[in-house]
Amino acid sequence: MASASVLPARDTEPFLWRRLRRLKGRLRIGVLLRSGMVDAWVGGVLRCLIEDPAVRLEVVLVPDGPRAGKLPVLVRGLRIWSRRVADSEAPVDPQVLLEGIEQVRIEEPLRAENRHVIAARILDVLMALGNPAGVRARREGDCSGLARLGVWSFSLGDPVLPAVRPAFWGEVFDQQPLTKLVLLRHRQRFEEASVLHEHVSATQQGWFPSRNGLEPCRMAGRILLRRLHDALEFGDVLGDGRASLQLDRRPARFPSNPAVLRFILRQSGRSLSLRLRARGRSGRFFVAMRSRQADFTSRRERFVPDGFLDVPTPEGQMYADPFVVEHQGHTWLFVEEVLRDSSRGRLTVLEILADGRFGEPSVILDRPYHLSYPFVFRHGRDFYLLPEGAANRTVDLYRAIRFPWDWRHEKTLCQGVPLTDTTPFMLDGVWYFFATSSGAGLETFLLHSDRLDGDWRYHPRNPVCSDVRRARGAGALFLRNGRWIRPSQDCSVRYGYAITLNEVLRLSPTEYEERPVETIMPDWRPGLLGTHTLNASDRVEVIDGLRFGG
Repeated sequence: MASASVLPARDTEPFLWRRLRRLKGRLRIGVLLRSGMVDAWVGGVLRCLIEDPAVRLEVVLVPDGPRAGKLPVLVRGLRIWSRRVADSEAPVDPQVLLEGIEQVRIEEPLRAENRHVIAARILDVLMALGNPAGVRARREGDCSGLARLGVWSFSLGDPVLPAVRPAFWGEVFDQQPLTKLVLLRHRQRFEEASVLHEHVSATQQGWFPSRNGLEPCRMAGRILLRRLHDALEFGDVLGDGRASLQLDRRPARFPSNPAVLRFILRQSGRSLSLRLRARGRSGRFFVAMRSRQADFTSRRERFVPDGFLDVPTPEGQMYADPFVVEHQGHTWLFVEEVLRDSSRGRLTVLEILADGRFGEPSVILDRPYHLSYPFVFRHGRDFYLLPEGAANRTVDLYRAIRFPWDWRHEKTLCQGVPLTDTTPFMLDGVWYFFATSSGAGLETFLLHSDRLDGDWRYHPRNPVCSDVRRARGAGALFLRNGRWIRPSQDCSVRYGYAITLNEVLRLSPTEYEERPVETIMPDWRPGLLGTHTLNASDRVEVIDGLRFGG
């Protein structure tokens, strides 16, 4: 029997949000689980279910079914090579976790007498895990009445497209930029499903295709628990509004031996091209500004790149994450500053003078951990600062004692969760906080409070975004043509690749909806690799960019 040490580490993120939730009662869960060893990510999901006090794992049903076929020779060799650095499908023994939980062997597909036995257990959810093909359930037929909230399953990849083995390799071989993990609910038949949650991550290209499965597999347990918690708190599960899907039921395909050879040749060329382009240089952020108000993004139908001038940066330093504030006839630029020989950021302010020159930079906040995203804003008579301090696992609110240089810690709004780029926004007397988790995958959560320094409340639509193309914050919300726009980062190609502008369609303590309306690509200046923050005051608009530096 495998030791407990081979099982995935406990995922604490879903449990940290529990203190903000009002969970009543306990859900009765059954699991369809393949016999014998299971993939490591399946063990992680089981661990989440067993350790969550809001869930009671009643029974494990072990269906008989066909095992997956053998991998082609070159695919098998590449898998052995790739598993040296990443392996979410490593075999683990689930019995380490399942001691004391009833296990029943049933036949696959589910026969009528087995369905009656399952229904008699009065389960809230029947969860299908450890599929025979290792990708998605190949069960067919009627599944109605098996559990109050239906049968749930994960699709490791887009559920309407043919499955590929090993899981998440298809996106790498087909050079797809995005990878999906989808939680499905089957109400009537296994062949049909509605989407409970869809997580979109950036495909991890490179020599080790198994790396592409790390993020989605790590997200599986927390996605499942959050939807189960939703069922307890809100009475049912909130889907994403998509209609019922007809799932692709064809057997999973393997990359062919010629496809593996093409992958090796393509990756060799890609690696050489990247080395030649970088020529030993690293990416360096810089900040640019413009003052022609007619060109501001809030005043145009589409972003125009005209008029941006670089903000001078001291030798050996780097500026990023610009925010700009007007006060008493002065314009102040707040930035994240990083020294050349350090990866730790601190917060700096400099004045933008009337003639376009800049005053001397002054450090306003420095901590023994990384700081960035210096969100400075005014509320009442005071100025506040809400920086990103994910490395400290806190969201800290500061108030200006002597603006813009001296700041005092007012309150820790959240702790225990590594949140990045928290963006406050006030609407109709309610404070909203958009905050992005920086753990296994990028997801934006929406919290709200009656006061700026009040206790946060969990929004029922959380996470409001699980898409790497538009999750992480990229600046303050602003009005364009009477519509609120939330800037966000597109990290699908790399961190801070582009800026997505999202129109907020609905926002209240119970509702949230947005839609992407524009993407600002890193082409507004020659040689750019990325652009990831956009802000403006009445007089100045600022943006940052990433390019190769010395």
